[in-house]
Amino acid sequence: MPAVLDVSFERIKSKLSPQEETLDLNRLAVKNPVSTYFMRVPDNSMADIGIYPNDIVIIDKGLKAKAGDIVAVLINGSFAVRGLDYEDSNPVLVPEHSDYEPIRLKNEALVLYGVVRGVYRDIK
Repeated sequence: MPAVLDVSFERIKSKLSPQEETLDLNRLAVKNPVSTYFMRVPDNSMADIGIYPNDIVIIDKGLKAKAGDIVAVLINGSFAVRGLDYEDSNPVLVPEHSDYEPIRLKNEALVLYGVVRGVYRDIK
């Protein structure tokens, strides 16, 4: 399982617009500080929607996951980021890459970490 990252954002001064003199990544990325954490994406299963391996997803445990959300889960001992859907009231973890199949859950051990609110990526 990937390590949970302890990330502290500092204020970044930027002249974005006259209305906003500083860009505060805490304010932009973290809506619920007590229920927000960060994890690295382990694979390219969501690459078709722009979430790539080693990206950092911003996860909010306080949000109730619903069909259509992107969620972070632990399934049978492995961390995954997938879309959430339902078939006959059973959860389905939906990838966004043709190399992966949907995971239709019936008896598998699933731990829902939370709903993905955003993605951070280093470009260098």
